[in-house]
Amino acid sequence: MNWNLKLPIHKNNFLKPLLVSINYLMKTENSQTKLQMMEYRGKVSATMIYDYLPINDSFRKVDENTLFGIMDYKNLPQPFFFVLKRCYK
Repeated sequence: MNWNLKLPIHKNNFLKPLLVSINYLMKTENSQTKLQMMEYRGKVSATMIYDYLPINDSFRKVDENTLFGIMDYKNLPQPFFFVLKRCYK
């Protein structure tokens, strides 16, 4: 199962160093996250919890090929919203 991550990144370069840093920190051969069911905004959702980053990603199923995601980063006032679409090869 393959998923494409499409983040709605604005043209503002303010977030680019943050995203590059997060990408660098997340590359590893060892596990650095866990996935568990947690309540998020009143509903139980699958949530990815990062071991070394103040980030929680919550996911909700839209349909058989689509997940809606919300990334809560502790140091930012607003979450990032994103959509994961299943790819078939």
